[in-house]
Amino acid sequence: TLLICLEMHTKSNYKEPKHEPKSKIYSILKDPFSYGEMRIKNELYPHKYQPLISKQLFNRVQEVFNGYYIKPSRYGGKPSLLLV
Repeated sequence: TLLICLEMHTKSNYKEPKHEPKSKIYSILKDPFSYGEMRIKNELYPHKYQPLISKQLFNRVQEVFNGYYIKPSRYGGKPSLLLV
């Protein structure tokens, strides 16, 4: 996502382009609107606009996202002296 942020920063039309936060890029890549469906009240419906990407590509991106995980905290599994 960092590379996408940098790409958007360099290709921006603004005089002083701003960095897009990673969370915005993440939400764009998770949105099914790009392949032709819109989410309304947690249900997917087809929309009338031309899809930007194929559903297969969208699914590949989701697989990559699901492959990443948050590294567990270094102290998460150890008992705390404050809780004893």
